[in-house]
Amino acid sequence: MNGYRRDTLLDAGQQRNGVIELFLDNHRLSWQQNVERRLRRPDQASNGPVMPQEHPWEVTSVGNFSSALWSEDKSFIRLWYCAVGSASQSKANHISLAYAESGDGLKWEKPMMEHVAFGDTRATNLVLGPQTNPHGTCILLNQHNDDPKEKYLAYFDSYPAQRQNAPSHPSRGTYTVTSPDGLHWTPTLGTPAISSKSDTQQSVVWMPNHGQYTAFMRGTTSVNEPFKRFEQQRIRYVRSAWSDDFVNWSPAIELLRADEQDGNPDTQFHEFSVTKRGDQYIALVGMMRISQLLPSKTYITLEEATCDVQLMSSRDGTNWHRVADRQVFMPVDQPGPADYDHRHATTQNPLARNGELDESGLYTKGARSKVQIGNITRPVVYHMLGANLLFDDEKVYIFHGATNRWRKEGHSYCLHLSTLPRDRFQAIKPRRLAQPGIVETKPLYFRSDGDLVVNADASLGQLTVQLTDFHGQVIPGFEESHSIAMTTDSYDHPMRWQSPSGTVGLNDASTQLKADPVSGAYPAIRVRFYLRQAWLYAVQWPLDEFALR
Repeated sequence: MNGYRRDTLLDAGQQRNGVIELFLDNHRLSWQQNVERRLRRPDQASNGPVMPQEHPWEVTSVGNFSSALWSEDKSFIRLWYCAVGSASQSKANHISLAYAESGDGLKWEKPMMEHVAFGDTRATNLVLGPQTNPHGTCILLNQHNDDPKEKYLAYFDSYPAQRQNAPSHPSRGTYTVTSPDGLHWTPTLGTPAISSKSDTQQSVVWMPNHGQYTAFMRGTTSVNEPFKRFEQQRIRYVRSAWSDDFVNWSPAIELLRADEQDGNPDTQFHEFSVTKRGDQYIALVGMMRISQLLPSKTYITLEEATCDVQLMSSRDGTNWHRVADRQVFMPVDQPGPADYDHRHATTQNPLARNGELDESGLYTKGARSKVQIGNITRPVVYHMLGANLLFDDEKVYIFHGATNRWRKEGHSYCLHLSTLPRDRFQAIKPRRLAQPGIVETKPLYFRSDGDLVVNADASLGQLTVQLTDFHGQVIPGFEESHSIAMTTDSYDHPMRWQSPSGTVGLNDASTQLKADPVSGAYPAIRVRFYLRQAWLYAVQWPLDEFALR
């Protein structure tokens, strides 16, 4: 593998001896004037899928669900992805969990192993299934014990009907397995975790403040007896459950569902993928927007829909905040050609809504979209999110499945990679350009051994900072007029103030206020940012430990 530059502290949201703050909510803000928030949409990292469908166990879909981790030495990405093959070749189920490695997220190696077969093929890159039939597998590192046999943990959904003689729930549910290396998993068919189906991407996060894992899953309400739901259709929502040991789980609770402003019931939450960054939790939320109800022999209805992505944030994993007033983070109509098994998607034509596919391969009774063998002229209509985000010192990696085919045609997903500049999910910027935008924090307690490091784009203007005490009185020497203006575009700009002896930083302000002789804590400081045609994305600051509680 090619080496990839990594900072080992970034996975925990810490760098330069500080904690990252993304400002996705107002948790640490006290006052704002003349500012607005704008999402920064991710860029497609390539002109289409980043992984070919080259094996029999991948012929239908590859990467519609995925989970990524850094290797132990941080030199390459380990990816576990859903591979959907031919049911006839697997002789039973056709959904498996496959494994690949990459130095950059674009070029992948699929190591062939012989411990999981697919039909008559012994050498595969499969690590679970198809007999396990895992759906939406989330892979994470063990945080609750040091057992080398359980270094890696996995959490997935499956159908009991497709798992003969396997331990199962009364109906459908989620399961767990463990592994020493991420390749060899036991028990093969999993240990039952939470009952009720979660037929989407699972997301499990360790909550260090609680010493627990939290599993984020889908829940589905029924339209059958005895519920008699007024919507007369099934409703997808977000559930969560907790565990200290990844074996014994709490009962699941309903956490979130789409509301009237979202467009419920015809807009629903499809996935909820959570990643911890600093002391915040970021959720990528798949917004399933239903445009047509289809007849079905299995369900009362099946839905034709698109799925874009919004962001939510939380400080505790339970109470969630809608980021940037529900702006779309990943739209379904993002530009760029895509190659789906020799079917090409472009953004030249609009989506075909409420149309019927006739024998000639054209949609009728709706907006037309040309559909031919070898040529689908239509943009991406559906995103399937991976279990988590990855960070390095330059960018954020977002692995996701995408398709440009409607459900009635049979969704066929391919693995895509989108990226963001590091920590630039959302900008705080001036609303009126002729006046500065001002953002002031609540009183914060800092250690005396760190910097205030800013992630911002001030290349068209400037960003300055003023420090005040608890009561808002400016700390002498840390007035805005003494702030050395940031006028560049940087992820890591340490703020400095002019002084008679040279320059000073946040640590000097902390020591200038003097620590409490009993507790040793330094008095609280308010940080006031002045944005003149500058976009503030994030900061790193040396918050005292008790300030993170």
